[in-house]
Amino acid sequence: MFQIILGFIFLLFIVNCSSLSLRVNSTPPEAEVTLHTLNGAQKLGVTPLQLSHDQLRSLPEGFTIEVSKPDFLQQKIMLEKRALSASGEVSVKLQEISKAELKLNDPDVKATIESIARQVAQIQSSLLKKEYIQAEVLTRSMLNTYPYFSVGWNLLGNNYYLQGKTMESINAYQKALTLEPENVETRVILDRLTRQPANSSSSGGL
Repeated sequence: MFQIILGFIFLLFIVNCSSLSLRVNSTPPEAEVTLHTLNGAQKLGVTPLQLSHDQLRSLPEGFTIEVSKPDFLQQKIMLEKRALSASGEVSVKLQEISKAELKLNDPDVKATIESIARQVAQIQSSLLKKEYIQAEVLTRSMLNTYPYFSVGWNLLGNNYYLQGKTMESINAYQKALTLEPENVETRVILDRLTRQPANSSSSGGL
């Protein structure tokens, strides 16, 4: 399944924060974080890692954060500085290489994975810009092709969560957890959401 290759990336940006910062977490922890820009690569440290307002301010508009650890598949998250209007957190679940699974009936696994990674990056970028309609269109399109891709359902849940649509986000996260029951991050946020009053009366109907 492709979530094994891409891992779980959860972006949660807290609005109305006075200073810009970004925290990078990983499962397992103590993974190396590398910054990639047009000027090259720069090692920033290991997770959990906090990037300050001054560090982010010095970055170019577009940059990529890479999270890697020996014996695990590395993850890359594409970000746009102009979209980071608040404090945020990036949580990455790394997968052991020995446990990686490929879709055996795909004629070009690498190309497919790269295509999905680009779609995920586009969705994340739209979420960061608060372009929620665009993000949902992209996510739904990806899920039409890969309905069993748990990361896609998590991204859809993130979209609804950021809009305050609690019931819709719960439905999306529940679908993601059904597909990937061992995902601790999804379970934690789902437990948190089900304990609070719903902000939306819609049933979601996912």
